Amino acid sequence: MQTLSVVVPCYNEQAGLHQLFSQLRQLRKILGDSYALDVVFVDDGSTDMTFEMLSKFKNEFASKGGPVAPVAPVAVTICRHSFNKNLGAALKTGLATVKGDLVATVDADCTYPLTDIPKLLELLDKETDIAIA
Repeated sequence: MQTLSVVVPCYNEQAGLHQLFSQLRQLRKILGDSYALDVVFVDDGSTDMTFEMLSKFKNEFASKGGPVAPVAPVAVTICRHSFNKNLGAALKTGLATVKGDLVATVDADCTYPLTDIPKLLELLDKETDIAIA
């Protein structure tokens, strides 16, 4: 089974994290047992409750006994910058942390629906290394 890593840079995202968490739950259901999921959050020096909310979600989402029982393995990692280093550094940190065979980067504010990731995965084959949308 391949592992899909999803890197999510976060900076003061407290207000929108519930939408992100909801979409990650939906993505988990859509992927079913096709892919293991490795979610890497990078808290880029947030000064609001972002880190605390990510930590709570991590405990619920990755736990088999929590409200979201995964079909395939799920890992959640939270990296934390002590101050805001901006998007490029947050992506670099996240990409250095992933464990997956495939990697998607997404915006914490869900600019694009996470449920579109499987459509991108369908475009990958032996001759295609990257799909960008």
